[in-house]
Amino acid sequence: MTQDELSDFADALRRRRAADDDLSRILGLPVERWNLCELVTARALDVEVELSSVEWGQVGVFRSGPLAGSRVSVRFYSAMEPLRPTAPEPPCDHHVAILGPPDTRFPELIHGIYLFEVAWIFEEMERSGGLMAQVDEAWDAFKVFPGSFSPWKVIQSEARGLLYQVQDHAVRSAPPRHSADPENRYPGRSLLPFEKLAEKLVQSLAPPPRVTRARDAVQLEWKDERGTVVLITPEEIQTRIPRVEWLGPHEARSTSRLDSTMKVSQAQSREGFLEVLGRIRASVRKRLSLYRTCRLCGERFPPEYGCTRDTCDSCARKHLGVIH
Repeated sequence: MTQDELSDFADALRRRRAADDDLSRILGLPVERWNLCELVTARALDVEVELSSVEWGQVGVFRSGPLAGSRVSVRFYSAMEPLRPTAPEPPCDHHVAILGPPDTRFPELIHGIYLFEVAWIFEEMERSGGLMAQVDEAWDAFKVFPGSFSPWKVIQSEARGLLYQVQDHAVRSAPPRHSADPENRYPGRSLLPFEKLAEKLVQSLAPPPRVTRARDAVQLEWKDERGTVVLITPEEIQTRIPRVEWLGPHEARSTSRLDSTMKVSQAQSREGFLEVLGRIRASVRKRLSLYRTCRLCGERFPPEYGCTRDTCDSCARKHLGVIH
């Protein structure tokens, strides 16, 4: 670095520190880059924060609304991160999960806010064999922002408006990068109809899908091998069911088979877009319906990884002496 560059760097750090000081004064708690989203959300929910930490997020008590007096933790999650409803004693009644956008370089952007009962999360963990619950379509019932499908109306209209303002400002401050083109291979502020559709799907699916972009196509991989593949071209949308093809005893390749098609022009209306979402979720259900339960370990496994219809490859090797 030259002397001028060092001077500019020091000035930028001073401006950033001054901005953080202003935010801390407004929110009443020390602001860092990791907890800004959590503190803004806690304020919007009227939570009196008692403890702030990287591990637990913001822990406190609802001061007003239908859950007044309930203990709650508020935590930011990146895409595909499992829920962590743990908190110091006394235990929390509720957990607020803030889902970040696909581009986690900007943690101040809010993809969605969800409110759960902690007991429900632990029930899900027990049902899934101790694994933490992850974001999936079932979360829609718990969403409180943007939109609200939850029966608990914990964000009043004024606070909701402020959240939209914060979100809008953060989006405007971010570089002109589109979620349907994460590598910015085809930059530009104007989008073609199929690109707009892909962008809208990326923003509507939770967790955010993995995006692959080519000149005339956008591919969305949602929920990996338990989910679906969506291929969007200028003419049509395809939903595809993931599968694995074995090219040899130890060589597998991920591929997919066609499930449904729909014209991009048909998806421009609200009803058409909802149909696309319905087809995507239908493809996920079809994929999951192919899974089987191993009679030895009790785990669910995909058909490509089964020695027989009721025995997974792992148990076949371990208990039956099968060698591939």
